[in-house]
This record gives sequence, structure tokens and C-alpha cells, in this order.
Amino acid sequence: MALDKPTKHAITDDVYLYTIRNPGPPISFTYEIECCKFNNLQFKMDFQGSENFELQSGGLILEATVPPFKRTKVGTLELKDATQGANLKNTYSWDLQEPDPAAVSHVMIEVRTISFSVSFICSHHTHHISPQHIASQKNQSKAKISRELERAKKLNFGDDSATKEEIEKRCSTNKVQFLDPDFPPVDNGLYTKDPKSGSAISDGKPICWRRPTEFMPNGEFDVFQGGIEPNDIRQGALADCWFLCALSSLAEFPELVMNLFEENCRTVSESGVYKLKLCKNGQWQTVTVDDFFPCFPGAGPAYSRGHGNELWVLLLEKVSERSERALMKTRILATTKLNIILNFLARSPPP
Repeated sequence: MALDKPTKHAITDDVYLYTIRNPGPPISFTYEIECCKFNNLQFKMDFQGSENFELQSGGLILEATVPPFKRTKVGTLELKDATQGANLKNTYSWDLQEPDPAAVSHVMIEVRTISFSVSFICSHHTHHISPQHIASQKNQSKAKISRELERAKKLNFGDDSATKEEIEKRCSTNKVQFLDPDFPPVDNGLYTKDPKSGSAISDGKPICWRRPTEFMPNGEFDVFQGGIEPNDIRQGALADCWFLCALSSLAEFPELVMNLFEENCRTVSESGVYKLKLCKNGQWQTVTVDDFFPCFPGAGPAYSRGHGNELWVLLLEKVSERSERALMKTRILATTKLNIILNFLARSPPP
């Protein structure tokens, strides 16, 4: 039987507890913790006083160390005897340890290759990262992205009329991965712009752009895995439950979700190019996107994601974001984004 949708509870700033109920048999509850900080988190969950429940690992106390920017399973509680009454009680406690120097160091390495918000690191000056070093790494990152964008434009990657095969052939010939020049992996794609300077205004959380080969376990993933179900969809740090609810409604009709992907884009593209159909202003359009997604440094997606190692949720969200040009803009113009999803629901795109 399918698992229920995870419920999400903020136990403190940027730390979330997820509870996933499995209707069984046997009935069980799986608990996951996500720490969206540089800190390691010591977490304890105590079920003493519960009746007819036991942890899969034995006993009634869960203890775990949760690493920074990871969503970690801490344990599963099971109903022992379905024929007997049960009573569930729990308390939890946590301790945020000092920011992990290794995690900070990892981010500083990652910034050499990807553009991300450095304002968070700047605020943690106790790690003796000089402003000059940060400025140097940021400039290197900007230069690299600028070169890749220039190359993408020369290869005409912004032409949505090109077929997937044509784009992949250009990638193979030039030994590059596809990059969407209209929605590049830069800060301006994540945050709103300062009206005076035009630069991105960070919300203080370290976000970088990563490809699935960098964050999927063992680099193994697909566009769809094991069918399409509403409980495939998981919410992340972004408060867009209204969007995910609409997407969950669409997922009640798997063929409608499948039809939003061009037939040859329903499996992994080694070049990172995907074509999806978007209904905008009453007209169906084909939109081409790359497979860069906003992630926590050294970890997985910061926003919504699939239940397993699948991309369809991330790709659909990215298509809607691209249509509005920036994530922050779509957060503000929620009704615009909701209208897009309702258009998804209204009818199936043309074959």
C-alpha cells in the first residue's frame, strides 16, 4: 500500500522534521530530519510511554546525528499487534553543534565551479575565510559561468525550436553539457533583484546549482521511476505547498503528467536536455530546460523533489519557474504560477 504524504514540521529555524505514515500492514511511522544549516544536529526522539509500538531497531528511543544540508532518515516506529489497542506518545530534543569547518571548506571548494550565494559564508568570519579569498572565488565562478553562457549562445542553445536530438548532437560534437541560456545557473535565477544595483538579493541561505549526477545517490536516477503517484512529491525548504498540492492533483492522472514530457524526454538525457509542454496564456508551448537544480552545498535539492531518484517533479517546477524567469518572482506572483498549474490540470497537451 502507498505511503501517505510526508508531514513537515519546523522544530527550529531551518530544521525540519518529516513524518511519513505507512498504512501497512504493519502500520508504521518513518521519521526524517532535514538540517538546512552548516551545523551538525544531534537529535533525540523518545517514545517511552507508548503502548503497542516499537522501533524497528528495537526499544523506544531514537538518537541520530544529522549532517548539514541533508535530509536523513532517523528511524521507523511500528505497530506491534494490529488486533490490540495502541497509544502513541513522543517527545524530541535537539542540539545544534558549532558550524562544521569541513562543511564550510566543502562549500568553498564547490564555489570554484558553481555560482552560489556567498553572503552566508561572509557572515561566518570566524572560520578565517578572508574577504579577498571570497571575492577571488566569486570572480572565478562568475567568469566560468560567463564562458559557459557565451558558449551556449554560440551553439544556439536558446532556440526552443531545435529538437532534442539536434541539441544533443551539438553537445556531443563540442563535448559540452546543455546549459539553458535563458535560465542560467546564477544567483539572479534564485533571488529577486536590487532595484538600484540590479544584483541578486540573497535570503541568507547558501544555495548552489547542481546536476543530478552530482547529488543523486551513486549517480543513478531517471525521469520516472515506478510510476507516477501524488506521494512522489516532497516539499523542501521553499514554502510552495500550494504549488505541490496542485501538482499532486495532476499526479492523480499519470497520463496527464506523462503527456507534459516529449516522448523522447521521458528518460535520462546524458547531455542534460529536456523538452516539456507548458500551457501559457491558453497556448501550448514547448520549453527546453537543462538539468541544473538549486541544491544545498554538497547535498541534494533545496526545494521540491521526487520521492525517489526521479526528476519529473524537479523538471516540472523548473519549467514553471523558467516561464517567470526567477524563483523569487514566482514566489511573489503566486497566482500566476497557480494559473499555470491549473492550465496543466485543465486539459491534456496536444500529442
